[in-house]
Amino acid sequence: MVRDSAKAKEEIKSAMERFKQVVDYPYANDLLRQQAKYALAFSHEAVGEFDAALKLYQEVSEIEGSPLVRLAKDGALRCQDENIRSFRKSLRLEAQREWPGPGPAEPAKPVEPRRATESGRAEEPEHRCAPGLPGQTPPATTEGGGNQAPPAEAPPAEAHAD
Repeated sequence: MVRDSAKAKEEIKSAMERFKQVVDYPYANDLLRQQAKYALAFSHEAVGEFDAALKLYQEVSEIEGSPLVRLAKDGALRCQDENIRSFRKSLRLEAQREWPGPGPAEPAKPVEPRRATESGRAEEPEHRCAPGLPGQTPPATTEGGGNQAPPAEAPPAEAHAD
């Protein structure tokens, strides 16, 4: 994929010259000429030259028995569609705008390395988030640090009458 639109347009224009040579070549067979003419029309469409593309598409679509008739008719419809023309025009205008380059607006701050504890494991970072919503009590934890539900309350003992 070409990212430089000016270079891509140059390459398409260069290909268009070669397609014209094939169309005009006296020893080319009919199918080769039709393919070159279709490719030339498609190239005109690709660079936004819709009127030139339409003319060539119509020429190809009128060739009786050509395997490219359906494709050429579709191309002609695209070239006549005002929605497609306006969309392509808006793309060209967007491509001309200056856009800021990618990347952060300011340089990244260095991250402090974790210190090793006596056991050799990395020290856990200090958590700076809120402990919970007001009025909430944190769940009980086991010695291993996992969450555990608080113990269920025992039902009240019934008094026996003797």
